[in-house]
Formats: sequence, structure tokens, C-alpha cells
Amino acid sequence: MKNLQAKGVDVLILLFVEVYNAFITHKLYIYAFFALLLWVVWGFKVYYAKKYKPFKGDYGPTVSVIVPVFQERLDVLRECIKSIKLNNPHEILIVVDERNKELKYTLKKIFPYVKILIASAGKRNAIDLGIRMASGEIIALVSSDTILEKNAISEIVKPLAQPEIEGVCGKVVANNSDSPYSMVFKWLTDMRNAITYPALSVKGSVQVLIGEFYAIRRETYLKLLKRFLNQKFAGKRFDAGDDGWITTLLLEQGYKTAYQSTAVAKTKAPDKFADFIFQQLRWGRNSVRRTLYILRQRWCWTAKRWLYALHTVTNLIKSPLLIVLLAWALVGLYPSLVATPIQRDLWWKFRALIFLAGVSLTRGVKSIPMKPKIKQLLFLPIYALISLFIMVPLKVVATLTPWIGTEIRVENGEKSKGTLIATMLLMFVIGFLPIWAILSLAAVAFSCEGYA
Repeated sequence: MKNLQAKGVDVLILLFVEVYNAFITHKLYIYAFFALLLWVVWGFKVYYAKKYKPFKGDYGPTVSVIVPVFQERLDVLRECIKSIKLNNPHEILIVVDERNKELKYTLKKIFPYVKILIASAGKRNAIDLGIRMASGEIIALVSSDTILEKNAISEIVKPLAQPEIEGVCGKVVANNSDSPYSMVFKWLTDMRNAITYPALSVKGSVQVLIGEFYAIRRETYLKLLKRFLNQKFAGKRFDAGDDGWITTLLLEQGYKTAYQSTAVAKTKAPDKFADFIFQQLRWGRNSVRRTLYILRQRWCWTAKRWLYALHTVTNLIKSPLLIVLLAWALVGLYPSLVATPIQRDLWWKFRALIFLAGVSLTRGVKSIPMKPKIKQLLFLPIYALISLFIMVPLKVVATLTPWIGTEIRVENGEKSKGTLIATMLLMFVIGFLPIWAILSLAAVAFSCEGYA
């Protein structure tokens, strides 16, 4: 029965096996604690998400909308600005990276009602210049490929009527699902919008004001200006992860951050494999750098931030710990394989389908609060495979390489073939091989024991 622990790649099956083990043999392995931790955190988030209600009331401050622009297609930017104008903000500022400064004259012709500014290279410099040149009480940051829905701006400022709230993010959804990778992106954002952000908002600790669409008070930003521009990790300044860093600075000052589900914005999900990999890897590294800073701070461990701390810790450890536990199980399983002849029974023939069904079941259970559509449910097995064989190894790579990145983001340089190949090799060695090996060996072990 001991070898059953190797089967537990997905937490639902793992939890069942280990609880059974605990009752039968009076042993409780670390796998059970790992599985239980993930389910407890999920349960807390679902509980608080049900308590969430969007902020209501009338609040009409002046709002300046800032749109940083770097290597954006004009047709995409046109749709973005059009949607912002329909929301009637106090002013719109487009801040162009100096590497695209020739774009300024084109934009002046297309958008005569918009202020066009040229900033030094880097998104944080663009945000900084835009906020300093803005005149509104509230600053709304909108990505250049994001489309705001009607009343998005009037809705996102409502939580800021409460003085203790200093940052608010809207409900960002994917407006395309043309490939498996855009479907995964949509699944992740829908889960975030249905569970994680409502729960953290109830506790006043949304961990990242999503960069596609968020709002902060201008005067508060000016107080944090120097630290916002100079985030460092391992002695190196980073430009990426600006949204997560400004959120961290707000929480560090004792402010609350909130989520407004009625402020809806649409963004394009990555539909190509390379785009998906680079996006998730960049986001993963941003998260690791920020988390390693946060966990050293006393404010993270205060009573009012307990759910935030629990979410932050499990996000950091769950993928690397899964790989470690699988490797540990693999070491324990191998001797029994050598000593036992292989009997390829029915379990051997259908092990992959049984495993996939288990992974899909867990993902399905966890997705219930987001009320998935039929198309998403049909996609569930594919999502489960991508999640296990791509997302988990990718997160492990991000966790082990947080210092990699550029001080100023360079789109084309980040997406070179060499970088993609190196990333894929790391993912294969660190994550894919241990997962695949444990599945194969577990299947052999189970067949050897007659699945007893």
C-alpha cells in the first residue's frame, strides 16, 4: 500500500490515498499535509469569495487615464483609446517609450484630444511621467491592448470613496480563446475573478493590482515614487512587475487594496505557444521576486493579512514542492520495481486515462465557483495536461531563476529562439521528466501489486 503514495500527482487523488493510509496503517505522510494545505487554502478563498460584493455608491473624483505605449499596433491602440474616451475621463495621457518616439506625431493626428508624452525607456518611467503630468485626483492605468467596457472608470473608483483603500483593480477578462493556450489563460483569469480576487478583496489585501486596468490615488503614488522606480533584486533593478510592486508598497504602508468586479476590461490572451511561455515565465519571475521580499516583512504576518500570507506562501511553494515530493516518491518506489516482475493488467493499459480523469476531476471541482461554460468543461482534460506538464515545470523554472530579466523590458530580445530553447530544456529536465517518470513507474508498481 505504501507505493500508492507515488500515484498522487493531483491533490484530490493524493488526499484520498493518504487519508486511507492514515486510517489503515496509522501513518501520515508529508504528501497528505501538502494536499491538505492546498485544499484548505482553496476552501478559505471560496468561503470569503462568497462574502464578496462589489462596491456601490456615488463617487465622482477627477480621473486621469494613463496608457503607456511601447511597440503597440496602431489598430489595437485605436480601439483601446476609443473605449477609454467612451468612459468620459477627465483626461487621457498616452506616454510613448522614447524608443518609439517617432510615433508621437502619428498619434497626435489620430488622437487630437489626447495628451502625448515621451518618456525614458521602460514602463515604470512611462507610468511615473504620466502620473506627474496628470491633473486628476485618481490615476487609472490602462494597458495599450486593453478595451474598457461601458462605465468601467466610474465603477473602478467607487471603492476609493473609502479612505483606507488606496488601490483598486478591475475585472480583467480574456476576449479571445482561439488556441489551447488562450483557453488556459482564460481559465486562469476566470478562476482569479471568481475566487482569488473576491476573497482577498474582502480581506483588503488583493496581492496584485492587475496592470491591464487599475486605479490609485495620485497623491499616494507621489509619496511612493522613489521606491516604485527602484525595485531591486540581487542588486539589479527591474522594470517588469510594476503592478505587483506598487501593490506591495501600498500594503506595506498599511493601506487596503480592493477588487471591483463591475469595472470590466478585456485583454488579448496569448494564442501562440512561445508568447504564452514568455508571458507566464515573466509573470512567474515577477511574482517570485516580489514574494521573497514580502515574506521577510513583518506586516505580511499580521493578523489582518493572514489570508494574503497563506495565499502568497502556497503560490510560491506548491509547484517546486510537488516536483520535490514526486522525486522523493520516485526514489522510494524504484526498489520495489526492481524486485517485482511486471504484470501488464487492465490498469497498465488504461493508466494514462485514469490519471487524466483524476487530474481533470480535481480541476473541475476547483472550478465550480467560477461556473464554467460547456466549452470550458470540454476543454478540462487539455487544461489539466497543460497545467501539469507545462505550467508546473514553468513555475519551477521561474522560482529557480528570479534574477533573470532585463532592467528595461525589451520585447524582441525576450522572445529570442535561444531563450525559448533554453527555457524549454530547463522545463523538461526540472519538471516534465520527474512527473512523467513517476507516472510511468507508479503504473508499473500498481500493476505489479494487482492494484491491491
